[in-house]
Amino acid sequence: MRSDSIKLPSYDALIEEAGGFGTFQKLAMLILIASICASGWAVYGQSYLLLYPDYNCKYPSETQYWNTNSSLYLEKCNREYFCEHQDVEFIRDEESHHSLDNWIKKYNMDCTSHNIISLFGMLFFTGWAITSLIIPPLADIHGRKNIYVYLLCTNLFTYIVPMVLPGSSFEYVYIIIASFFINGLMAGGKTAVGYCYMLELLPEYKQTLFGTLWLIVDGSTFIFLTIYYRFISRNWFGTFVIGAAQLVLTIPCIICFVPESPKWLYDQ
Repeated sequence: MRSDSIKLPSYDALIEEAGGFGTFQKLAMLILIASICASGWAVYGQSYLLLYPDYNCKYPSETQYWNTNSSLYLEKCNREYFCEHQDVEFIRDEESHHSLDNWIKKYNMDCTSHNIISLFGMLFFTGWAITSLIIPPLADIHGRKNIYVYLLCTNLFTYIVPMVLPGSSFEYVYIIIASFFINGLMAGGKTAVGYCYMLELLPEYKQTLFGTLWLIVDGSTFIFLTIYYRFISRNWFGTFVIGAAQLVLTIPCIICFVPESPKWLYDQ
């Protein structure tokens, strides 16, 4: 028989012959979805990390703060006014559920330029755009697992940096902004590589289900963040502990338990 007439079994046929979708795939999906979604506590959490509080205001000569329904309050008790004028004293309204113990409070960014605030998100997506063109092709050449683990370790680093900064000096804000840029460099590859890695461990008939499940879990991070800040704590630190814990738990599991993508090995 001519060698070119031999028909090799398909990848999906080999997966089914090896056992199809079983306990191993279920555990691998749990680990990989948790690891992919771990960055959401910082990235999606920006809306809370940089949320401005509500304020109480008065003139320096007054002893009582303005009523929140008064015309003076509505006109002058806002950042656009009191950050540009010196005739109004302001303090945070700590009773408001908008007044979180976040980076605005820690680094006294109440009157910080919008340009600096925008750097958190802008540099994150700049990093994402750069590496989304570089890392996925590298994973096609060198495999999914090792590159994915390196990216997860980078993600963990970007959680640890803001948590260990020793004070509330405004200069630390630039370090956190730099960590968000690094986070973007990581995320641009991690999402694509992790998604492919996850689906390539599954038979084809399960890929749509778990791809959808990943999107549901990832999007639910917004809900979990809202519940955390509204009912559990106003302090930002706990959300970073959760994100870092997901990575601390999943990185060793991937290294020790989840193999290289069989689909990538099959195509070599």
